[in-house]
Amino acid sequence: MDPKKERIRQLLQAYTEGKLSRPEFNELVDWLHQADDDSEEEFADIWNRNAARDLPIERGDELFENMKRDPRFRSNSSVARKQRMMQFCRIAAVLIACFSLAALIYFNPFGSEAPRGSTTTTDNPVPVDNEYKIAYGSFQARDPFIMHDPKSGLYYLHVNNRPGFKVYESKDLKMWKDKGNAFVADHDFWGKEDFWAPDVYHYKDKYYLFATFSAPGRKRGTSILVSDKPDSGFKPLVNGPITPASWMALDGSLHVDGSGIPWLLFCREWLEVGNGEIYMQQLSDDLKTTVGEPKLLFNAGSAAWTGTITSAGTTGYVTDAPFIYKAMNGHLLMLWSSFTKAGKYAIGIARSESGKLEGPWTLDEAPINNDHGGHAMLFKGPGGRLMISYHAPNDAPSYPVMYEVVENNGKLTIMK
Repeated sequence: MDPKKERIRQLLQAYTEGKLSRPEFNELVDWLHQADDDSEEEFADIWNRNAARDLPIERGDELFENMKRDPRFRSNSSVARKQRMMQFCRIAAVLIACFSLAALIYFNPFGSEAPRGSTTTTDNPVPVDNEYKIAYGSFQARDPFIMHDPKSGLYYLHVNNRPGFKVYESKDLKMWKDKGNAFVADHDFWGKEDFWAPDVYHYKDKYYLFATFSAPGRKRGTSILVSDKPDSGFKPLVNGPITPASWMALDGSLHVDGSGIPWLLFCREWLEVGNGEIYMQQLSDDLKTTVGEPKLLFNAGSAAWTGTITSAGTTGYVTDAPFIYKAMNGHLLMLWSSFTKAGKYAIGIARSESGKLEGPWTLDEAPINNDHGGHAMLFKGPGGRLMISYHAPNDAPSYPVMYEVVENNGKLTIMK
């Protein structure tokens, strides 16, 4: 096999094992995007040679569906031709599998009865889960917040699907399924625009979704939705923002302290104040109202690594996505995002060595990533592994990325 065919075969093998990275997926999409009739025949030949052995036909269907989501593939004028090619591959793979099964039955060395002590596939069928067909990172999404449901043990990811939020579900963080909309705004819901950054938390036996909305004549702010289930049925807890109505605010998140008191962390928009700010705000026990006044924790320009950006004639420092994590050494860490002096979107760390939400907060000298990605959060994956989820790159198209994180005395290292 020539090097090009071998490379395609390797990419297909990685895909069927759920190990295809986003750059590798892009490489495969780019190749198909540029494919002519001859190269499509080469692709079909490679697929069919491997389908009966180790590339299940279901993954061919999945590969095509995921590629349809990619804008390069979707915008190509020859989508129909490529779809016919993939259908041809699937039909050929079925024929190969049928011939292989017929040969196995015809040449069965054990006759009509299997040896004693053996099991047949009808006695003990191997379960096949065809529901989870979408590889993580193969679909576009920004602000990816992953919630591990303590009731079911499943993982959920909610994404912008204005005027609502779509939800994905997974058992292992590798393969996901699209469960449709978890929320669709009614005509009388105050939020008409944005639908940004849906973060879902399990709190007091219910599920709460914090997200950013705006509307003509109303300032951007965070609202809270509630449901009895993580994947559907969300309704406004209160039909209005929980952040100050007179402020342009965004990216509200929930933190429950050691005493069980709920707190809102949110950003005040740099477009309004110039130097973006992050605040803490106590919430009532039912999350419906605020208690007391918001308290400023820090602003973006205080970090050594941040730089300004300019938009619509305004120049300033951005604050995005505050997320609280309690480190093993007792410190509180806050993940937050801004732009570097080189113009890259990045994840910064603020730390409260006192372990208290009110701080004082100090800002690390450098961000923890350099891939032009951000809006991050931390969660525990299978086996209790600490994981980070964020989108990269920040320029469209953005994809969700996920890596294991190593924690050492309050220092976080992303393991790529």
